[in-house]
Amino acid sequence: RADILSEAQARGSQVHEAIDRLIREPGTATIRRETKIYDRATGTETELSNRGWDNLLAFSRFWTLHEPIVFAAEKALYSLEDRYAGTTDAILKLTKACDVKSCPCAPLVGLVGIWDWKTGAKPYPNHLSQVAAYAHAENLPVVRTEVDAEGNEIVLRLKVEYGAVLALGSKAVLTGGYCLET
Repeated sequence: RADILSEAQARGSQVHEAIDRLIREPGTATIRRETKIYDRATGTETELSNRGWDNLLAFSRFWTLHEPIVFAAEKALYSLEDRYAGTTDAILKLTKACDVKSCPCAPLVGLVGIWDWKTGAKPYPNHLSQVAAYAHAENLPVVRTEVDAEGNEIVLRLKVEYGAVLALGSKAVLTGGYCLET
């Protein structure tokens, strides 16, 4: 059981690393089957496993269908008041709805969301709780600052309208291997 968990964690880490590379270098990053991805567990660079590659292909399908705009990737978020901290995978806005009936993306188009990628078959309830908490973080990205009539600086932060978990290990044929839950 421990070896299965260890493999799943390593695969998840590598898939996250590959996705982050694609997001941070849009249009220039290319990941091929032989591309080496850093594995935090071993401290080495290795090729993605077959399951990891399937996860990345599912992410690519989702990304291509929805053409998101990214506001932040791998963003550390916190709330001192509520006493939590963590890192969200992305803060983004979908620009397109897909035509896949099982994908609940249509109401999300044009709204800003906090996203987390998972390499399992489906999101668990605690995954949704995690992104819901991140949506109320105190350090969401700054959109702009203004000065009021008294000369006080007002910081306007990104308004997050939902949280979403994208599971990339789904057997859902219609979506190409992803499951989206909000």
